[in-house]
Amino acid sequence: MKPGTDDRSPGILSPGSARIALLWKFIEYCGLLAFLLLIPPGMGADSYGKFAVFLSLLYLSWLTCSLGGQAAFARFIPEYRNAGENDKISAMFMQFLLLRVTIASLMSAVFFSLLAYLLPDLTFYVLLTATGVFVTGLVASTFYQLQFGLNNVGRWLCQDSSRRLLLIGLLLIFGMNFNFGNIVGAMLVVEVIFLVTGSYWAKPWFSYGQGVSDISVLMKYIRFGLAFFIGNLLLMAFWRSGDILILKFSSFASEVTYFSIANAIVMALYGLFSQLSILIMPSLMALRTQGEHERKIRWLSNTLKYITLIVFIVIFVLWPVAEPLIATVLGESFRPVAENLLILLFSLLPMNVIRLGMSSALVHDKQRHNAWVAGLALFVFLLSAVILIPYYGSIGAAAAIVTGASAGSVLAYYLFNMQKIISDASFLQLLLIGGAYMLLLYWLPLPALLLSILTPVLYVATLFLFRIIQIKEILWTFSRQNSQGQHGV
Repeated sequence: MKPGTDDRSPGILSPGSARIALLWKFIEYCGLLAFLLLIPPGMGADSYGKFAVFLSLLYLSWLTCSLGGQAAFARFIPEYRNAGENDKISAMFMQFLLLRVTIASLMSAVFFSLLAYLLPDLTFYVLLTATGVFVTGLVASTFYQLQFGLNNVGRWLCQDSSRRLLLIGLLLIFGMNFNFGNIVGAMLVVEVIFLVTGSYWAKPWFSYGQGVSDISVLMKYIRFGLAFFIGNLLLMAFWRSGDILILKFSSFASEVTYFSIANAIVMALYGLFSQLSILIMPSLMALRTQGEHERKIRWLSNTLKYITLIVFIVIFVLWPVAEPLIATVLGESFRPVAENLLILLFSLLPMNVIRLGMSSALVHDKQRHNAWVAGLALFVFLLSAVILIPYYGSIGAAAAIVTGASAGSVLAYYLFNMQKIISDASFLQLLLIGGAYMLLLYWLPLPALLLSILTPVLYVATLFLFRIIQIKEILWTFSRQNSQGQHGV
């Protein structure tokens, strides 16, 4: 894309950028796989549980202090580039950079204190290093969000996507033991690398001009970003606060580990499905402009239908073999991860309804509803978690995630007017038939491996039999996706 021709709304990727995003997603998942295979077994269940609490606090703190900057960069920088107002881009970048430095300085003491409260056995050195990770990562994020606004999607994604691989690489190269202090120290080095690299890429935009001190303009950016920030923050709290709640209400760090590993896998799948939702956004925007309401509904319903189908296939494949597979790959002490994983996978069904509802809201400029949906999901999760975790530990947290996601999806159904989307996607039929085959997993006296192959095949065959899915519909969906990749719609 030529400079000055980018006309994206927040969160919308061009087709070419979407392909780059998928490549970085692949790299991210390779990093996640390496991380899960090496770090939890290397640390042990108890130590990794404490580390997972640190990670949850870190990511929640980063997002809380971001104040919706990414959405603001995505909204205003393309507009300024189209108008040739590079001085405004520089001023905006410098305003957010100075704001992040200020927030990081002020919040460092809060982060240090919270981490010391949650994990009182950490040494002062480890607490200080962990706080350095928070400060450095928060400041560095400004450089990469600038790249998103400039449509340099590869540079924008490289921070999150390569973070785990760089961490693993440093630990292996220097032969470090996988203990809390060494890993946090390596994380600080990784964030410093990102800080230096990001500042080099952003070098052309460093300029303390007249607009930098204009607080009213900065407040305009923040007000815009908050429309996206609040919903995203609530969703992040929904996904990430389980680790902290388990530690406080069960007091067993190993229970945190069982939940955290399973939740990381499910969040990775949710991230992939969210990326698919982003991929169709250019088409949805174009169809809305053209007044093609029925085709827009068809896009959304087909996306929901086939994502739901994929989720059930994943559940059917993993259900019979997850426990021995986890025990073989991670070790016998991690066997309870499987039960958490199988429960959490069901949260993807309502969460995909929420995700597509939010995509529809973006098309129709109804983002204010996002916070209500995410807020209800978080509230129901917290309420359920407080009740269930003291009795069931990590399993209670996993069940609370499913409960909260289900409540949020019901509200999304009404707020985002998803009645026709749900109906056209045959969503209820998919759930009913999927539920029937879940019963077969218990009743059929067959070997686990055979069940993991046979059940998804029978499920898909049944959907074809009842014409819930059809070959011509699949071909239409993928042909339109290819057309989108080449022409936009």
